[in-house]
Amino acid sequence: MGFQKHNNYGHILIFYPETVLEYNSLINNVLEINISIVTLKNSYWNNTQVLGGKMFLDPDEFRIVISDLKAKG
Repeated sequence: MGFQKHNNYGHILIFYPETVLEYNSLINNVLEINISIVTLKNSYWNNTQVLGGKMFLDPDEFRIVISDLKAKG
């Protein structure tokens, strides 16, 4: 069998921090360890109002979103 890359946008893990402070802290921590924000081919999903945050790839190329859509204050 072997390793297969995951290119299906349907497989996304989304984290919803409780506060804006927690959201900003998570984003800053991810960027500090040099994990890049993913820019998608479909620009619709790059709109933060649609996605509600930032998307990253984990080492197995699964997409992870840290979303601020449910964050308070």
